[in-house]
Amino acid sequence: MSVDDISSQDDDWSTSVMYFRDAMQSLSLDVEGQIAAIGGPNAAWELRQDVIDFGSALIESSNGRLDEEVERTIHVLVETLQQLPEAAYQGDAAKALNHPQWDSVRRLAATLLTRI
Repeated sequence: MSVDDISSQDDDWSTSVMYFRDAMQSLSLDVEGQIAAIGGPNAAWELRQDVIDFGSALIESSNGRLDEEVERTIHVLVETLQQLPEAAYQGDAAKALNHPQWDSVRRLAATLLTRI
């Protein structure tokens, strides 16, 4: 592996961490904060998709850099978001983000923020 390959992998890792942390910060906010941070009528869908995409990318690019418990928690978070009912991410953002299943997701995001 060349130095450029290593540098590219480090850049990919840093980018994955940055995007995931940004998504987690938005996810850990209350509904009003989430809507303000994401904006638009599709805020719930965008937030869900960002965390799924960035969390999956972070796990894939970790190469052992994540603590096993953190990686497992990110995996659980991604799976939880994938299993949300459509009512939790379709339609009006405020109504969707007030779906009760978002509560545990917000708490998990706040916990993860202290670990990554």
